Order: sequence, then C-alpha cells, then structure tokens
Amino acid sequence: MGDALLAENGRPAYIHGQAPAKALDSLKQATAIPIAFFAFNHPVHRLFEIATKRPAHLIEQLWSIRMSSYVRSAAYAASQVLAAQGLTVKRSHLSEVIAALLGYRTHAALAVEETDVSLDYHLDDAEVLVLNQTMGEARAEQLGLPAAGVAVPDVMTACIDALKAHAGSVGVYVSVADFYESHASQALAEAIYNDDDVAGAMAESNASFPDEPEMDIECPSTTDLWAAVSEWAIEADGVMTGEYDLEGDRMFNGDTLNCRGRLLYSKAGRAGLVLIEASGMAGADDSWRDLDREDELAYLQSLERPATL
Repeated sequence: MGDALLAENGRPAYIHGQAPAKALDSLKQATAIPIAFFAFNHPVHRLFEIATKRPAHLIEQLWSIRMSSYVRSAAYAASQVLAAQGLTVKRSHLSEVIAALLGYRTHAALAVEETDVSLDYHLDDAEVLVLNQTMGEARAEQLGLPAAGVAVPDVMTACIDALKAHAGSVGVYVSVADFYESHASQALAEAIYNDDDVAGAMAESNASFPDEPEMDIECPSTTDLWAAVSEWAIEADGVMTGEYDLEGDRMFNGDTLNCRGRLLYSKAGRAGLVLIEASGMAGADDSWRDLDREDELAYLQSLERPATL
C-alpha cells in the first residue's frame, strides 16, 4: 500500500501513447528503480517485453502487481503465524482468504479488477479498508481448511492481523460496525459540528455548544458496502446539548439540537473507501415547549382548586 508509482493528484499517471523506450524510461525515472529490475526480476521479469509490445498497459500491469504484492506479503505473514502454532496452510489458500476478506470471490477476481483503468480508484488508493469476515470465513470453508485440521477462527485472526500490519497508514476495520464505532462515528460528529447550516441552527438557539454531538451508539443500517460499485455512504443521528449562562440576558428557547451526519465515499476496490464529502444538518428539539405548556396548565389548574384547611 502507499503512493502510486506515478502519482498525479493521488492517482496513477498513465503513459498511454508513448513509444516503448520512452515509456520504460518514464517508468524508470518515476520509480528510481534500475532498468534491469524490470527486465529480469520476478514477478515482473516480463515487463520489458510488455513495455515493448503494449506500452499503454505497462502501468496497469504494475498497479496489479503492487496490490498482489500486498496480498502476498500478508499471506506470507499469516502463514508464519500459523506455522508457529503448528498449523500448515498453503500461502495460495491464504491469498484466497485474504482476497475474500477484501470482498472478492477469488484472488483472480481481485487481480482482474486492479487492472481495470475505467475505475476511478483501486484498492491501493483506499484511505480505509472494511473487511468482509463472512466472505473470508466462507472462502476458508470452501478451501477445506477445517477438514485439514485448521480452525477458521485461527485463519481469520492471522489474516486480519497480517492485513493490518502491512496496510501502512491505511485504517483496517473488521466490519462495518467496527468501522462505525472506531472511525465513522467520530468523523460524523466532526462533520456535523463543522457544518455551516448546523452553525446557523446553533446561533438560533441562544445556547452555546462547546461539544460535538453525541452520536447513536448502535451502527446504522447501510447499503451493502462490498457490493456497491462506485459510491457508498453511511449516515447516523446524534444529539447536541448546549449550555446557558444562568446570569445572562439571553432568553431560553431550547438547548438541544437533533443532528444527522453523512459521509460519502468513493469505492476503491470492493473493501476500500476514499472520502468524497462529509456533511451535517441539525434542527431544534422543541419538546421543551410541550413541557412548558404542561407545567403552565398544571399551575393554572392548581389556582382553580379550592383551598384546603
């Protein structure tokens, strides 16, 4: 994971239309990797041939190799952890499980999608990764790991830990609920608190709001993250409670705002997300007016009652 090989506004700068020699030279200058690396080193020992025959796809080929390298590195790390526990699992099987955790039915499907230049983002662009444990567990079952004496939970733990360890600065979450609890709820609270429309609602209330809203504890329902093609969003409600200066001259007209925040992401692969927009909205909670009316009615009724001796 990390920056693209040829970065331009965070995305790979492709070199379509360049002559083979110029394409390879551009690649060498951009990556500072010796030319011999591209000609001879595995797994890119055929890239020189690819460059001379299909320069338009050179970067796309490297893009796929980069993500595949991330998966292979994680699979190797997971295999070492399992081996230390006396469990032998083929690295090819672990690569399949990791691909499933990333939302793909097979590792081959991941590799194919990584070379699709029609997509705005790929897994390597992800700011966060939200894993699909259900798919990962199902893939481990399909590969016959339990029948071979390897418990699925042990495989999941090893693969997830390896993905986190090799993801660099990218946040890795084991589920949408984990993503919400560990990251999105705070991001939503900040989006609400910093929204201009919410600032207007704060000003109208006559109260001061020093703190961000308290967001719902329970993870909100969302569309299927891993099935979403181009965009995915998560929304949640919260409550912001303000403060009044009891010695001040500002009339009380409510100190609670009902809030809602929304985070909109571009998909980066099946499990990856890139934040596009964070927004919020808020409206006054006027339930205090009903309480005031109830108190006033109770007071008037008390005046109508005959005095008791």
